[in-house]
Amino acid sequence: MHLNETEAVYVFILLSLGIVIYEIYREHRKKRRLGKIQYKVVTVNRNFFIVTWILITISLMAGKIALKGSVLFAIPWGIIGLLAIVSIFRDNEIREKGISTSNDIIEWSDIQYYKSIDESTVEIVTNKKTFWRKNKRLRWDVEERKFVELLGILEKHITSQT
Repeated sequence: MHLNETEAVYVFILLSLGIVIYEIYREHRKKRRLGKIQYKVVTVNRNFFIVTWILITISLMAGKIALKGSVLFAIPWGIIGLLAIVSIFRDNEIREKGISTSNDIIEWSDIQYYKSIDESTVEIVTNKKTFWRKNKRLRWDVEERKFVELLGILEKHITSQT
């Protein structure tokens, strides 16, 4: 069976919508497992990534519209770009029962300790293993004025290590 170009775009749109449904499920699961958001960690690089994804999405969509002359071909790229931007916004949330990142859920019991690297950087070491069998680490570079607030919230849940 051979799909023509328009049918392939429809299949791609359906797959993209499937991913959107999965992301909605993941968000619901995260909320049910970790509770409500207590603090949103905004890293220094976040705005850079958001602007980058917006530019990539606009250029891909405009390129597809100019190349094909139809908005239909731009829709999948819009969905992918929107998912990437939403993922950036959902990254690094401190919740009632743990921390959620864009691709992981870390309960408080999974965290060994945290430490300050400098006046604006904190590193969290977990019991979870990476592919290379090392303990997973989160490293957050935040604005200095938000750093003390972040440390206070972590102190309530995690044992510090200097």
